[in-house]
Formats: sequence, structure tokens, C-alpha cells
Amino acid sequence: MRVRDERYKWLVLLTISVGNLIAALDISVLFVSLPGLAAALKTDPAAIGWVNVVYLITSQSLMFSLARVGDAKGRKMVYTLGLAVYTLGLILCSLSQNTLHLIIFRAVQGAGAAGMISLSTAIAVAVFPENERGKAMGILASAGAIGLIAGPIMGGAVLDMLGWRAIFLSRVPIALAAMLMTVLFVKEQKDRAGAFHFDFGGAISLFCCLTTALLFLNLVGQWRPFSPLTFVLLACAVAMLAIFLRFESKADQPVIELAFFRNPVLAGAAVTGALHAAVMTGSAFLLPFYLTEALGYSASAVGLFFAMLPVPFLLLSPISGKVSDRMGPKPLSALGMVLSCVALFSLGRLGSEPTAVAIASCVCLIGASYGFLIAPNNSTIMGAVPPDRFGTASGIIAATRQIGSSTGIALMGGLFASRFAFYANCTWCAAAHTTKKTAMVSAFQDIITLAAILGTLGIITSFIGKKRPRRL
Repeated sequence: MRVRDERYKWLVLLTISVGNLIAALDISVLFVSLPGLAAALKTDPAAIGWVNVVYLITSQSLMFSLARVGDAKGRKMVYTLGLAVYTLGLILCSLSQNTLHLIIFRAVQGAGAAGMISLSTAIAVAVFPENERGKAMGILASAGAIGLIAGPIMGGAVLDMLGWRAIFLSRVPIALAAMLMTVLFVKEQKDRAGAFHFDFGGAISLFCCLTTALLFLNLVGQWRPFSPLTFVLLACAVAMLAIFLRFESKADQPVIELAFFRNPVLAGAAVTGALHAAVMTGSAFLLPFYLTEALGYSASAVGLFFAMLPVPFLLLSPISGKVSDRMGPKPLSALGMVLSCVALFSLGRLGSEPTAVAIASCVCLIGASYGFLIAPNNSTIMGAVPPDRFGTASGIIAATRQIGSSTGIALMGGLFASRFAFYANCTWCAAAHTTKKTAMVSAFQDIITLAAILGTLGIITSFIGKKRPRRL
């Protein structure tokens, strides 16, 4: 029986790792392809950014809810359905005729991703003993790193040779393989006993709150803080937040168990993960535009740069996971945030004629920050909840990073567009700012430096609750 259990847990981990690979491919393939998508669909960077933002809005708004459903009705069922909807979204995206179609179909894809991503960590962790949790999550993170390595190369090559539609179709076979493996190899997991009542009010109000908040941040980023629409969106976001909190305080089975966030260890780790995702994802969104439009690199070359990012992530994640099992996760999480700030400060100083080695060094530093932070930070959150709430904790991990990512893209995308317009139209700036290239470089430097400053907050939050997580 012991041998059978050992084989089963590694088979489950392999299956879920394929799902993590797919999620990572989606992120890395799209980032490299965004300039090409913008050109093919004849739109600008701020507009094409919503191809990613709407995916993140949809997925993050549903993650908490689907994690709760998975705990109650079956994690395998929700995870498999998520994969199916995600695959349908890929096919629909490849059939898009314009930017609006692509944004709508990315929302479908995001709904599927919510079911898949929110429960992946829970399914894997449930079959491993507590003293091997960090190692398991380190391997899961490594699988994601492989996707991040393959995605840029795949995205750049597919875009150059086959066109933007193939970016979506090329991932359908991998998604189908992940569905088959899940059906064949993973046993159903249910931890919640008794009747289950879905919190529709909480789920709907959370979705509305996050959507209006992101639209508000995007307008603020475009330096439109005093427009009537900005005030309306802010008022709606605040009102929906109040409604959501009221629903959660009265619901027998709320979407988010707010009591979990009274644990300072879990709250600190969640905020750290969100801050890291915000500055890293927002910067990764802008980097391809800087490399292609300011420095003149091709999509394939940009893909090679992005492929370097996950190499240290892949090498360091299993190590940091094992070390966190022994010495605790906080020091490693803090080191990950420090490296992210160093990487961004360096990236913001590259200028208009950096060497390929300098660019690659910054990219590898970003990857190292992921390698040191992800597994320990996730282990902190999973260790702060009881086993029957692993689905909820997995949802917290995924949703907080998604919220951070979408906030970073929306805010930094808007700020970048406004700074670029400022430098491109500035009549009193230095002569170096009169071309599109130099305006792009200056705008990129401003926003990346701001991201580095914001990232220092994550160093502080990573030290909240220095002791090992105490389960509620």
C-alpha cells in the first residue's frame, strides 16, 4: 500500500504539473506576442493590454468561488471542467475577427483558467504529507518555469512563421492531454461535509468590485483622475466592496472566509504575493514593447530573452521549496522580493542602447526572484489553513497573484501610455525625446523605476509574522 501511495502522489503531481505548464504557457506566449497582436489587429498597447486584463479579471473573480465549490463538490470535477472551458476559449480566440472578439473570448478562457488554477495546488498538496509540502510546491513551480521557458520561444516562432491565430491553436493539444491525464490518473477529492450553499451575492459583488476597481486604476494610470467616469468607477468599486463585505459577514459559507486574513502570517504572504505579481507582471507586459519598438528586436529574439527568465526559476524553485521545509519560508520570500527590486532598478537604467548581456542579466534576476519567492510564499499560505480548506487556500494563492497581475497590467499599462504620449508630444523636453524610440525608452524607464519602488513594500510585508504558520 505504501508503494502504491508513493506512486499515486507522484502521478498526481505530474498531472497537475502539466496544468501548471499550460497556465504558464498562456502568460509567456501572450506577453511576447502582444506587439504582434497589436499590429495585426491595428490597435495600441493600452487597448491590447485588455486582452490580458479581461482574462485576469474573469479568472480572479471566479477563483475564490470555484475553490469553494471544489472543496464541497469535488476538486477533480471543477479542475477538469475548467480545463474543458479553457480549451474552448483557446479555439474561440483563434477564430476572433477583431480586438473586441478576442477580448470576449479571452474572458471565456479566463473562466476556465479559474477552475484549473484555483485548485491545482490543493489537489497536489492533498496527496503529500506536511513535511514534503514545500518540495511538492517547488516541483509545481518548476513545471510553471518550464512553461515560461517554452512559451516565449514558442510564441515568437509561431507568430513569425504562422501568424497570431496559431498562438492559440498550438496549445489545444497540450490542454487536451492534461484533461485526459486528469480523468485517468486523479481521484476525486472532497473535504467539506454537509450541505453546500453557494454564495451568489458574494461572488457577483466581488466580480463587480474587482472589475470597476481595475477600470478605475487604468484611467488613473492614463492621468485621467478627475474625469467623471473615474469618479463613477471609484464610487462603484467602493460600493461593491461594501456590499461584498456585508454578504460575506452574513453568509454561512462565504466566498472568502475573511477570518483567514486575521492570521498575520497568511495575510502578509498574500500581500507579498500580490505585490510581487503586480510589479513583475506589469513590467513583463511592457518589456516586449521596449525590446521591439524601442530597440528593434524581432518577436523571436524577444522570445529568447523571455525564455531566459524561467531558467533560474526552474533551478531554484525545488531548492527553495526544500529549504523552506527546514528553515521556514520568510527569509527566502524576502530574498525573492529584494532580487525583484534589484532587477527592476537595473532594467529601468538600461537606456536606448543596452547590450544583449545587460538585458539577459536583468531578465535572469527577475527569474531568480520567482525561484526564491513562489514556493516558500505558497507554502506559508497552505500551512496557515486546515486540510479541509486546502481548496480555499489554493484559491487565495491563485487569486491574490491574479489580482496583483491584473492591477499591475492595468495601472502600469495606463501610466506607460500616458508617459509615452507626454514624451512624444513634449515641446520643451530635450531633443533626445523627439523621436518615437527615445520617447518609448523614457516612458519605460519611468514606469519600471516606479515598479521597483513599489516592490520594496513587498520586502516589508514578507516579514509579517516571522514564526511558522499557525493553522486556524
